[in-house]
Order: sequence, then C-alpha cells, then structure tokens
Amino acid sequence: MNRQINAEAARWFVEFRSGDIDDAGRRVFDAWMRASPEHLRAFIEIAALWGQSDALDTKGRFPIEELIASAREETNVISMSPPPRPTRPDAKRRIWLAAASVLVLVGGGLITWSVLRERLTYSTEVGEQRSLRLIDGSTVSLNSRSRARIGFSDSTRAVDLLEGEALFRVAQDASRPFIVRAEGTVVRAVGTAFDVEKKSRGTVVTVLEGRVAVLTAGPPAGRGPIQAQPGGGQSVQLSAGEQMDTAAGSTQPTRANVSAATAWMQGRVILQSATLEEVAERFNRYSQRRLVAEDHGRAPFRLSGVFSTDPDFLIRYLRERPDIQVHESATEIRIIRTGVD
Repeated sequence: MNRQINAEAARWFVEFRSGDIDDAGRRVFDAWMRASPEHLRAFIEIAALWGQSDALDTKGRFPIEELIASAREETNVISMSPPPRPTRPDAKRRIWLAAASVLVLVGGGLITWSVLRERLTYSTEVGEQRSLRLIDGSTVSLNSRSRARIGFSDSTRAVDLLEGEALFRVAQDASRPFIVRAEGTVVRAVGTAFDVEKKSRGTVVTVLEGRVAVLTAGPPAGRGPIQAQPGGGQSVQLSAGEQMDTAAGSTQPTRANVSAATAWMQGRVILQSATLEEVAERFNRYSQRRLVAEDHGRAPFRLSGVFSTDPDFLIRYLRERPDIQVHESATEIRIIRTGVD
C-alpha cells in the first residue's frame, strides 16, 4: 500500500483520538475516505492495531461502523470487510501499539492538523497511478511519479500540481472556479475535463471537454490569490480538442491529439516526433533508474510511435538502432546517439 496513504490514515486516527475534530474537519475526512478504497482500508487497519474501533471517536460522533456503511454506498469505493478485531490488550498495551504504528507510518514526523485540514498533498510513486474523488464531486487522476496539493475554500477550488501529470474532471460550480497551478501557468475552469503535464521546461494543457482559461504569465504556484478573472498576464481560451505548451513560446492554441495526451491512463506512451531528451524525460516518470539522453547528431533524432510505459520495451527498441548506444548501471540508463547521420 502507498506509504503516503498510511501516513494520512495515521494522522486522521490521531485527530479522532484527540476528540477535538470539528464539523469542517469531519467533512474533509469524509471526502478523504471516499476518494479511494485504499484510504478506507488503511484507516481500518490502524483501528485494528489500536484494538477497539469504538475508541476512534471518544465523543461518539463518527463511529467506524458508520464510516464503512457510508463508504460502501459510494460507487467509487469497493465493498470490503474490516479485518478481524484482535483480542483487546490492556490499556498500556493499546497505547503502545497505537503510538508505535503511528511512529512507523509517519516516520517520526510531526503532525500538524491546521495544515492538514487546509491543504492535503497527494503523490504517486514510480509505476503507480491514483484517482481521487474530491469533496465537490470532481475527480483528479495522478499519473506515475506525480504530486498535487489540494485546498478548497468558500470561494475557490485550488490545486497546485507540484510534479508530474494529472487529469481533472471538474464538477460544475459557477460560484467557485476550479484553479490548477503549475509553476507560472494557471488554468481556470468551472465544469470541464482537462489534462495538465508539468515538464522540466514548461507546462502542457490539453482540454478534453468544455473550455478552460489559461494564464501564462501569472503568479507562481501557491503564491498570492487567484483572481476570478485572471489579470496581469496573457489569458488564452482553450476549447475541447485544443492544447497549449508554454515551453513552445506561443500563446496560440493548437489542435491536440487527445488520445496521445491521455494514453497514460491506459498504460501507454504515444510519442510524436519527440527528441531523445523529451523521450528520456517522459519515461523517467515510469523508471526506477534515471534515463539520461545525449544526442550528438547534426540534426536532432525524432521518435514517433506507441510504447508501453515499461521503459524496458523502449530500451530494447533503441538498442536495435546502429547510431544509438545504451549504457546501463544500477541507478542510471544512459542513451547516447553518435554524430553519424
């Protein structure tokens, strides 16, 4: 199970044990529980370690039996049975088990409820994808090796894409725009579906459904308020089937290959005239070993095709080319194209 999910579950467990959680906190917790069946599983396992599920909420406001029943009603959460309740140990033993499990899961980190309640950060590891259902009904799908910070307020729904790629399906709410920030790029939507990929140079925004506004010279991610009508920069309107790459230096929308932009959802990578450097960056998202590319040809090498996200298939393909050498080590895969064209 994802270590971050375990850490999140441990934080929630401690908050309910304190008995100080308020209505707003319980709503955030409810959204977290419904986001994934793995969240429910992790929370129940920590409850089992403690030894008694009725100790989760000392004031009896949120018993775990109700959580399970509520979660099962949601179509996005599969039905599962809680693990068997172990024999209840004495009080000191229960306290030791809970403390030990929390320390192991969070790695000894400090738990700050005020930060947790306002902004939650989700991440995926190499080869992992994760789908989240937010409290407003929107969904966020994270590609491999991606990280997003989510924070809602009464006026704005905001997501900072800190790393990687994410697909957003936004529930319509005209009173609260949905804002996605990636470095200096800000995407504003109300009810739509779009993909955002944060690269080493620039950000790619692809619209699947509806329309979005893209501000290309706005404030950096996470700094300063986002205005309802973006100002101070160039705002570009993108419609379904359109794309914009801020690294290209142009604010004009281009026609998008939506299938290529969302191929990662099916475990594929579709390359369209990609340079070796671009290929390495794309596959580094799926590789435990870092890919490093060097192109010494007089003209850049361009690669097109459909590949599995498993980098081994790509490496086998490149080894077959006489102008490309591949050197592998325990931590790195170096791809070198010679100067012979």
